[in-house]
Amino acid sequence: MASNAGAIEQNGIPVPEEGTPEYEKMNKMARRAIPLTLIIFTLGILEQQAFGMIFVNIGKQLGTPGLAPLITSIPGIVLGIVCVIYGSLGDFISLKKMTLLGTWIFVAGSIIGFAFGPMNIWE
Repeated sequence: MASNAGAIEQNGIPVPEEGTPEYEKMNKMARRAIPLTLIIFTLGILEQQAFGMIFVNIGKQLGTPGLAPLITSIPGIVLGIVCVIYGSLGDFISLKKMTLLGTWIFVAGSIIGFAFGPMNIWE
């Protein structure tokens, strides 16, 4: 038994015993988070597939058809790197704060892309 009452220690991590209020709280949070995560990943994959079909046209419109594959490859690379960083930082920083920061960065990037996108593919 771990130092927390009603928790079993597995690999150094206290896990609440089934039937305790802590277990029910974690279970409720998981039931809320998993469907949202699945929806986000599904929409992300659909978005990437859609851009995969039209990225050549976008590259031609921006005057840089050779750089058009970057539209789909760079976000995938960044997502892989961010997943590792996000998972590691989740142990030290509130996941809610990181999610809000990521959302604000995404919104800022979208605004920049909307405002300067017709000028140059890098913006």
